[in-house]
Amino acid sequence: MTAVGERVLARPVSAAQSALWAEQEYDPGISSSGYFAVAITGPLGPGRLRRAALAVLHRHEPLRSVLRIVDGELRQVVRDAADALSYDEVGAPCAAGAEREAAAAFMAAGENRRRWDLAAEGPVRFHELAHAPDRRTVVFSVHHAGFDGRSKFVVAADFARALTDPDGLGRPLDAAHPADADDEVCAEAAGFWSRALPGVTSPLLVQGGREPGRTGVRSTATTPLAERDVAALRELAARSSVSTFTALLAALARQLAWYGNDAAVLAVAADVSDETTRGTAGVQVNVVPLVLPCAADRAPEVALAEADEALARMRRFRRVPFRRLLAEVPDKAARRLMTQFGLSFPRPPRGLRLDVPGLELSWDFFTANTSATFDKTLQVRADWPRGLVRLDYRPQTMDAAGAEAFAAHFHEAVRSLARSSGAPVARGVPSAPAEEGPAAVPYVVEEALDPLDPPVLRPVSGRALAVLGPDGGPAHVGVPGALFASDPADGSWVDTGEEARVRPDGAVEHLGSRSARWLRHNGFIDTPLVARVLRAHPGVRGARVELRTAGNRGPAAVAVVEPADPARPPGVAELRTHLREHLDGFDLPGRIVVTTTP
Repeated sequence: MTAVGERVLARPVSAAQSALWAEQEYDPGISSSGYFAVAITGPLGPGRLRRAALAVLHRHEPLRSVLRIVDGELRQVVRDAADALSYDEVGAPCAAGAEREAAAAFMAAGENRRRWDLAAEGPVRFHELAHAPDRRTVVFSVHHAGFDGRSKFVVAADFARALTDPDGLGRPLDAAHPADADDEVCAEAAGFWSRALPGVTSPLLVQGGREPGRTGVRSTATTPLAERDVAALRELAARSSVSTFTALLAALARQLAWYGNDAAVLAVAADVSDETTRGTAGVQVNVVPLVLPCAADRAPEVALAEADEALARMRRFRRVPFRRLLAEVPDKAARRLMTQFGLSFPRPPRGLRLDVPGLELSWDFFTANTSATFDKTLQVRADWPRGLVRLDYRPQTMDAAGAEAFAAHFHEAVRSLARSSGAPVARGVPSAPAEEGPAAVPYVVEEALDPLDPPVLRPVSGRALAVLGPDGGPAHVGVPGALFASDPADGSWVDTGEEARVRPDGAVEHLGSRSARWLRHNGFIDTPLVARVLRAHPGVRGARVELRTAGNRGPAAVAVVEPADPARPPGVAELRTHLREHLDGFDLPGRIVVTTTP
């Protein structure tokens, strides 16, 4: 139902908007949002900031639109700007220069968790934070169903213009819907990914551990790349006639190779606007996956050529709707690979004018996300002569120490490529005190107190342990590798068939059998982790995870549980609740079987 002054757009909403709307309706607690902000110093008359916000809404119809079911279809309903304006004023005293921190604190205090009702409000809220009589910050809290990373620059420029002349923005701009790729290109993309992904047998290898059961999205500190490295990298890119983004992608490939990956599936945020829609706020960014070859010893020119080839295919498929691609790739585990690692390269457009006579404006566009589309997203902002780097991550897939190390290693990878060196960063060599034990067993297992942490291995007397990467050298600290034990007879190294990783303190963590650690079904299930969590339940003695086929239902990931007391076995619902409390959803087996057979 529409009210007086509301207008229903004839064309349907985009696939991305439809998916986000459905997600929000299913779980209103999902924010799917972010923010950016501007700190303003100078004389501001009463209502001046509010009038500028109102002018921006009047200019951009998508920002004053809601999503509703009209005649059985999801439609974008345009509202009057005055009715659509969401604007509040909040006291937030702070010292001069601390405005950015005040804005972040305001968001962390609850705005980033406040639910959105997309059927009743548009995708932007304005918050005026009063710091002092002549200092204000305007926080733009935005929802991704109607606002993308490109839109923040459009809105910023119009907001600055409206502060000078609120009536000078021009006629309203309606919703922009860039054309999707035709069916032939969409089918080509689905075919390529259906062939490329099934051969991947494990998720992307990265630094550090995980914090299963933790929710939300976290971010590392934002750090600048060294200007010397950026200048050298850009010069290298220019000599090879490729973009700076291509060179940054090649540096990332080098870093991922240090971690033991020979190829990576990445998802890149691609701007699909054109010359007719670029000045309109709304949703004109698509997610485009690519396959990136990874090698640490490539000559710079070869690394750049491989990255450029991957980007060329990405450009070919850039208008294939990501949701459609996910729906048409039949392998569920393969589709999961497309959402494990994202890469974003936000760049302010050329000629962006943000100055206002009589006022000092300081914009913060590189703010942390409050929701995560991907498990991890590397954010690299073009801010030449330097670049800013941040990693956004879900703690279910990466811990804080691993995230900070990843960001630091990206700096090192940029430096390595820029200076034409293939040498990886220093890698830890396992070392641990010897323990007494049976001569035939190379290590003693020390179970961790927290089942989410892998057990630690200590070498027995006369033995030594090492975790090796695919190149035969010591694996990077925190990255899974092959576990080797020394032979006490001649000192040679013997492959145990197990997988392990080295902690920063030198301890070796046991991750399980290399051939059976990951169970690929719908997603990648870390079988030793699930078994450890199940064994932590007081009613469970033993547990394992395997693939079973039951009748006509096809194969399923099944957790087989041996109860501690066969007379009083735990219930399946109780065990599933126990798993959900500790693990993220995609880690869970499809079925749980309680048996008295060990």
